[in-house]
Amino acid sequence: MDISDMTRIHDVVIVGAGPAGLTAARILCQRGLKVKVLEARDRVGGRVKSVALPGGGHVELGAQWLAQKGQVRLERLIKEHGIVQLTNPRSGKNLYFSEGNARRVARDFVPLSLLRQIAATLLVWRIERLAGSVLSASNESLFRELDSVSVAEWVSRASLSRRASAYLLDGLEQGLCTPSSRVSMTEGLKLISGMGALRNLESADAFFFEEGLQSVFNRMAGELGDVVCLGQIVDALAADVDKVTVHSRGVGQNETVHSRRVVIAVPPQVMRGIRMDPPLESFRTQALLNFELGSVVKVVAVFERRSWRERGLSGEISSPDAPFDYVIDSSHPSSDRGILVGLATSRRGQALEGLNMEMLKSAFLRHLELCFGDSPGPCIAFHSHDWNGDPFSLGGYSSRRGMGYWARTGDSLFAPFGRIHFAGTETAHAWRGYIEGALESGERVAQEVLVALSRENRG
Repeated sequence: MDISDMTRIHDVVIVGAGPAGLTAARILCQRGLKVKVLEARDRVGGRVKSVALPGGGHVELGAQWLAQKGQVRLERLIKEHGIVQLTNPRSGKNLYFSEGNARRVARDFVPLSLLRQIAATLLVWRIERLAGSVLSASNESLFRELDSVSVAEWVSRASLSRRASAYLLDGLEQGLCTPSSRVSMTEGLKLISGMGALRNLESADAFFFEEGLQSVFNRMAGELGDVVCLGQIVDALAADVDKVTVHSRGVGQNETVHSRRVVIAVPPQVMRGIRMDPPLESFRTQALLNFELGSVVKVVAVFERRSWRERGLSGEISSPDAPFDYVIDSSHPSSDRGILVGLATSRRGQALEGLNMEMLKSAFLRHLELCFGDSPGPCIAFHSHDWNGDPFSLGGYSSRRGMGYWARTGDSLFAPFGRIHFAGTETAHAWRGYIEGALESGERVAQEVLVALSRENRG
């Protein structure tokens, strides 16, 4: 490469301006590197999407919450940008809706008899103990064995009660967003280990944010300035000895840029659509083709007032056999308006795929009427996002490795491929599938790139 080429080449091109890509870009720019971020959408944030409400306030159509404990990177980022943190309303009774009947229950209610609760507690203890041991280097044979056994199969075998196992599997599927029969026990243990404990899954929706979570990533992008380019769909990478050529297409403008290193920070199922020359090795290609796509449909209904509070209800509803398995009150404390968020995850999300906004609104309001006993009042706004049909996500919250692919690929799946590096929540060790995992991966890949470029400079 001659000197004139060196003046035009970037140090790093990052594909994707979600939490992982922006985190990596920020670190690399702080180290004085020439960075470019190419984002397919007309906004930053990836699977974080905030929508402003008329009259003030926001609703979240993507990732929304900060966990009670353990998500240190996201918590630090929120404090750094001065974002006001709100606590999800918890006063009042919850509802448990099953087989067409709604019951008022305490927040810590478990829909099992005492003996079945004991069985469920023993099962959780076994799973957490297994998560702490099977992922160590000394247990490789068990690690591989459990990668051929689904979460559903292992839990059903290990449980002393069929109802206890069904209860636990329902909770796990909310975190996995994938049917537990299609996810290996190794994948499930990886999720639990990365959160620290299974009980942390229950408190992963502790806090939300007054300005909307996307505002954090808007500010990060604002600090980066013209480093971030929106509306550019990267469709091809061509690597040679000393650079990678990145081809992207946009509305009325295609772009070709050269870079010493490239970071792909998009979901694995989206990554599959990027042509690479040379192509990825067959073991990576097969693993990417066999990822299980997460499925979630999220709806947000805004009401004139929080009528459920007047009835002594918290607005939190668990409904294992209904179209929406979880509802939570995300009302802003400074407003009289009531906001209920509904989630349809895993097989429930799959069942709602393809429904238009009016059909989803009708289904959700009908669900609330059945749970509350009558209408919660006039719905003045309704929002939804089908992450399964979003071409730049193709699923949510995250995707999961197919059965057997941890044993086949291990950590090598997202190891650097020549001058190409990989980030995103699916590549994380901690809180994989959450924003925290995306932030961790952005930090990790930035250090990876810095080490690689340092070696290159010395060599």
